[in-house]
Amino acid sequence: NNPKGQGMLASTIIPQAHSGVHDPLDADIKIPFGSMLLRGLTSSESDDDLETCYRASIVLSHILKGNIQCKERVMQVKLEAPVISFGTPEPLLHRVVKYLAVAASMKDKNGNHKTSTSSSSMYTQPIFLRLLVTWFADFPDAVLSFLDSRDHLTYLLELVSSSFETVFIRGLSAILLGEGVLFNKSYAFMVVDAISQKIGLTSYFLKFDEMQKSFPFLSAKALQQRKPLARSSAASMSEIEDLEENNLTSLKHDEDPVLMSVFDAPFVNLVRRLESEIRESIVDVYSHPKSKVAVRGSS
Repeated sequence: NNPKGQGMLASTIIPQAHSGVHDPLDADIKIPFGSMLLRGLTSSESDDDLETCYRASIVLSHILKGNIQCKERVMQVKLEAPVISFGTPEPLLHRVVKYLAVAASMKDKNGNHKTSTSSSSMYTQPIFLRLLVTWFADFPDAVLSFLDSRDHLTYLLELVSSSFETVFIRGLSAILLGEGVLFNKSYAFMVVDAISQKIGLTSYFLKFDEMQKSFPFLSAKALQQRKPLARSSAASMSEIEDLEENNLTSLKHDEDPVLMSVFDAPFVNLVRRLESEIRESIVDVYSHPKSKVAVRGSS
């Protein structure tokens, strides 16, 4: 909730030439915060480095949240292509999608993690999805960049329909698909048609319902509904923390605290707002002929 601070941080997200994860500590001090963040976002694809990447993704999601100017600025960030391939620069958005796929590849066919080198590997997909959902919200340019690659759409359809993924991954992937309908009319019919053919609209909407019934969503709603704590000099930080802990404990004892932080109340509110608008938009697109949708999208 600090647009000026978000803008200041986003303005420093600039690729630094010849900077790597093994640079001396004093080199880190000399580069801007955003460049250090970008270094974390573009770590290698090993399990440990992927943890660094998803932690950086959490920070980036807060920089982008509700700030179109920051979303536009970060959309312009291009990552240097490998010298060997002489390829074109890769958008940072596409790299995040790539890491989402890498995180999925670290699981076997039953959805279990292949490696135990990082106890946090189970959080990578939900956190990358959170970043993408935040980035796409109210920002058609990000949706267009994402859907420019047909492979991205195919991959999302697989995540939504996979019986081995959690309700969070299926649900957030469904939200991403819906944002492709909601925020970019050029691809709206294509996305709705793909959902209808590959998943089925009833099954697709069920992913929203399953996620809404999950513990993080229910607990976020319960915490929102409690009476706000008045700020006063008498209320110490320890008292505030005790209240938070007691509220969570009273709901359930065995839920993962990291997932709870991923699905915090502001993000839950965003997802709920998007879900309502996505349902309405998909039904509208599905009920119109393709030709009519194309005209509406170009207006």
